[in-house]
Amino acid sequence: MSNFTTTIVALSFLIIFVCVVMLSPQEHAEVLFFAVVTTAIISSMIAFRMGREGQAETVKQQGQKIEGLEDMHERDVLEFQQKTTELKATHEKTVLELLSRKADELRGVELEYWLQSLANPPWTRDAREIEIEVKFVSPLLRHLGYRTEDMALRVSVPIQEGSKKTTREADWVVRNEKGDALLVVEAKAPAKPLGENVAKQARSYAFRLGAPVYITTNGNQLEIFQRGVLEDRCAISCDTNQLAEKWETIQGVAGKENVQTLRESLTTP
Repeated sequence: MSNFTTTIVALSFLIIFVCVVMLSPQEHAEVLFFAVVTTAIISSMIAFRMGREGQAETVKQQGQKIEGLEDMHERDVLEFQQKTTELKATHEKTVLELLSRKADELRGVELEYWLQSLANPPWTRDAREIEIEVKFVSPLLRHLGYRTEDMALRVSVPIQEGSKKTTREADWVVRNEKGDALLVVEAKAPAKPLGENVAKQARSYAFRLGAPVYITTNGNQLEIFQRGVLEDRCAISCDTNQLAEKWETIQGVAGKENVQTLRESLTTP
């Protein structure tokens, strides 16, 4: 028997007892009937109210459970989205690293093939200067780490010749992202030998533009100079068919990172 039922039964017996003790026998039947009806009505009202309260409590508990489930679902969705984002970022990073390694491998293969081709240069002694620029200067600069957009051809340079000012054209000028000149290339046809005059011509352009390195080549020979405070240094002088064995040194002297460092040292007080 529930507490509610026990309470109602006790209340009923209490009312009956009061009726029996306090009223006369003639009044017992009427009052007893009234007491039973009243008790039943009160019990029904109490039961109805308690039922409503029980339903409300049940609805409240169900609402709390639903809210809890919604919170759990929202957390699960957020965790899933976060994990998905992390996996996507990891995947993209892995793909980029793989592509970067493949690109490095391809550049290495391309460089090796190019260096091997220089054992027998693909131009003749009668080749023109433009052929040397296309077949030798352009790939040389690319393999040294410079981008196509870093390179400019036929750059006008103001030159002071004694008391006279004039304008000359540098064959190739390579600049960094800020527009600072990094190196100058002076190209000649294979039939024209390199020498002091060609080096002076390239140096005059490099000096006016502030480039720390300048290169001279006729397709068969290559010379790389580094500008100094008192005098310039010829860091590399070799035949082009020797580039494979000297490439590491060439890269160290004229590679983009090294030349960029030299350029910064020239502008730093």
